[in-house]
Amino acid sequence: SELTAFRVPAKVSVLTYAMFEGCTSLETVYIPESVTFIENDIVKDCPKVMLQGVKDGIADYYATKWGIPYQAEGQASYEGDLGTGVHWKYSDGVMTFSGEGAIPDYKDYLSKQTKYESAQDTITVEAEDYSVKSDSYIRVQAKQNAAVKPYSPYQKLLSTLDAGSYNSVGQRVLWNFDVPENAWYHIAFHYSQSVKEGQSVYRDIEIDGKPLFQEMNSVGFSYTGNQYANLTLSANSAGLGVQLSGSNPTPGYAGSLIANHIDDFGYIRYEMGYAAALSVILLLIIWLTSRVAYRLFEDKE
Repeated sequence: SELTAFRVPAKVSVLTYAMFEGCTSLETVYIPESVTFIENDIVKDCPKVMLQGVKDGIADYYATKWGIPYQAEGQASYEGDLGTGVHWKYSDGVMTFSGEGAIPDYKDYLSKQTKYESAQDTITVEAEDYSVKSDSYIRVQAKQNAAVKPYSPYQKLLSTLDAGSYNSVGQRVLWNFDVPENAWYHIAFHYSQSVKEGQSVYRDIEIDGKPLFQEMNSVGFSYTGNQYANLTLSANSAGLGVQLSGSNPTPGYAGSLIANHIDDFGYIRYEMGYAAALSVILLLIIWLTSRVAYRLFEDKE
């Protein structure tokens, strides 16, 4: 075949097996964002071919997986509605939300904060010291590696989350920690990501049960292999700070913590008996608290 370049029409959604097989003169194939599935060997026996498309799109992933040269043009962009009055959009590696109930961006978050001084102390939270996990399959792992804590050259100590047990969409892990001073903090991670070679995995970062600003959603952790790397929460090469104060858990989060625990056992582990018992206990606590408050603050003639 004398075909040297081909641009897949924008309405095409599937590229079938060996569709360009034997096109020895083919040099470029542009794959649009409308394509949602690519079968194996679409450019079989095409020695000169290079795929083109948006960065981080399905064509980029396909080319990386099969070792095909790839030229990125622009960035993949996706958007949709959550059904709660919130519209989401993913573009240039950043997830943003708009509409009623949307999470503020960092600029809006910053404008509403008290101007605390930067923290003098460092708060270290170790992976194995989690408080709640959404999946009983998530487990800790012992690694005898000086790059993690705790570490001992003489014995293996539990020090990390097992990547094989913490790699599914929707899994959540909660860590509790005390804040020694009301101050401005930066969030940094010491991590290893060996699950997706050549790609990033994404996690939502929450404080008191929710992301404080949009940039805490879909934080990317790039591939490190068996090595460890450091990542500071940032956007456009600038570090993003958070204002932390009070002890753990904060008053506004105490009830949410119990409710999340009930949701964990009731709807994820399907241990309805335990979840029901916790619900009854929470109801009794609320009732007793309301009775005590009524006795203390009722009008007395």
